[in-house]
Amino acid sequence: AVVSTQSTGKKKKEEGSILLVVDSVLTTPSLLDLVSSLTTHYILTTSHATPAMAWGKPSPNRVKEIIEQLQGAASNKPQPTSLFLLPTFLKLTVPDIVLLSEALATNTTLTELNISGHELGVEGSLAFGKVLSQNTSIRSLCVGSMQFGKDIQQVEAVFSGLRANNTLTKLDLQNKMLDHMAIEILASVLTSNQSLTHLDLSRNELSDLASRYLQSLIFSTQLNELNLSQNMLSPIAFSTIFSEPSPFHLTSLNLSHNHIGNAGLQTLSKYLKSFPAQSKRLCLTIDNSEIEEIGAESLARIVWLVKKLSVSGNPKCGRALIRSLATESQSLQKGEVHLESLSLSNCGLNEDAAFDLWSSFKHIERTGERLKRFELDLSQNEIGSRGSVSIAKLSCVDGIEKLNVSGNAIEESGVNEICSVLGSQSSLRELNLCGNKLGFSGVKRVLESFLLTPCNVRVLEIMDNFEIKEGESGLEGLLGNLSKSSPELDVKWR
Repeated sequence: AVVSTQSTGKKKKEEGSILLVVDSVLTTPSLLDLVSSLTTHYILTTSHATPAMAWGKPSPNRVKEIIEQLQGAASNKPQPTSLFLLPTFLKLTVPDIVLLSEALATNTTLTELNISGHELGVEGSLAFGKVLSQNTSIRSLCVGSMQFGKDIQQVEAVFSGLRANNTLTKLDLQNKMLDHMAIEILASVLTSNQSLTHLDLSRNELSDLASRYLQSLIFSTQLNELNLSQNMLSPIAFSTIFSEPSPFHLTSLNLSHNHIGNAGLQTLSKYLKSFPAQSKRLCLTIDNSEIEEIGAESLARIVWLVKKLSVSGNPKCGRALIRSLATESQSLQKGEVHLESLSLSNCGLNEDAAFDLWSSFKHIERTGERLKRFELDLSQNEIGSRGSVSIAKLSCVDGIEKLNVSGNAIEESGVNEICSVLGSQSSLRELNLCGNKLGFSGVKRVLESFLLTPCNVRVLEIMDNFEIKEGESGLEGLLGNLSKSSPELDVKWR
């Protein structure tokens, strides 16, 4: 399925962009009709300004055509830089994989390859492992069917090629049923690989048995970005992983949808405090990780240490986290705050939590520290109109550039507080008020405030605040006037 999105703002042409394709089975009839009406069933993109792309119907000659183009034998077509094969419309057989591998081994133009969803078989895996050991151009790879991790022979054959590879930088192995035995093999070959920096292991079957091998991946390789979300890791695993007394290279770590627990958080916070130089570069995501109230104190110790932190979807610890954070902030010294983005969406925050959060930022200001292009996401909480005073104060904190308070049941009475400080928001550039309860008059009040009060906000989102009824008027004229007076402001209202 291919989904195209377009901003309500200005249109822009992206040269050399690559079309991404999800390799799941299409079930929506309209999508099936659309895709089946097209002429070919694979995607090829070249380095030209206008990418060569084709996908759709199956044909017995397609594999041969792809191989010829990869080998440069198709004189009227340029060699591709990206290749995405959709198993829904072109199901590669094991012999196809072998033939394709022979072409890939010597190809020097392809930099991105996605053949996820295709069954490799042992013979195809051996051939593809040879590709990885010989190809010198592929930088990004997604390979293997959903059952790939269940055949250890296939795993060994493919991963063995990584040992000699020195050009691949990104490997996507999500949703491949990989377990601790597969990760043991992967960790052993990557310790001698110097090029791979991005690894996606999300949606697999990694349990606590994989913890030692994950520790090796994190601390004994050159990885910068690692995604471990949606596995089966418990506090035991995280306590083991972060007991390592040496620094890592990671700048991005996703632990979401695992059960990190208080014990795991304690070990993680202790580790991050021990290596501040590495921690301040880290973007850490631990969304939907079943964090209880008891883990709030350990979590609060992490917040200011890292570059970006997302703990969204942990409603049991949200309020306790903010209380602990306010206490933790009182002892901060200048130079100890490295955070640039904090996401607390769906954390059960109320009006008291909003006030405590503002207090934390005020403590930072008193140290002489200034936030740097800060992004704050408080969406899908319970702050309500009673917390709008604190939201207004947060919008005026020096350094906060993006503030998302969508889905907080804020009514017209609450938005008045936010509008009253528009002229005082020195750094705010983006404000999201979507999905609240402003009503038609509340939205109108917001637009009038932006029309009358000069401010630095450049993106205003106020969608889903009232039902647009036929015959309702007033906003079009107001939006027109606002567009004339503030052409740089992008208003998304429906």
